[in-house]
Amino acid sequence: MDISELIKVITDAADPNTRIDPKQVMEAYHRLDDLGEYYLGELIDNYILGKLDSHRIQILEQHLQSCERCRKELATMRTFIKGVKDLGGDLQ
Repeated sequence: MDISELIKVITDAADPNTRIDPKQVMEAYHRLDDLGEYYLGELIDNYILGKLDSHRIQILEQHLQSCERCRKELATMRTFIKGVKDLGGDLQ
């Protein structure tokens, strides 16, 4: 799959009426991340900040159970966001 196809997979995941394979969605996030795109980081940031729709929350939380890479990214971003907030920063 090329980048535009990978982006379509993750975009389609936002629609709860679209039948998608959660594993395929997270694979697309991983592949984009490997290509230097920031979609995986953005997904995790939005998860921490409470900005994800319930459908994507479900996909990510299910994925986190088996993916060490994403659990590490989640822990790193939680630490970073907490540090910014502790310094008085406003994250949106």
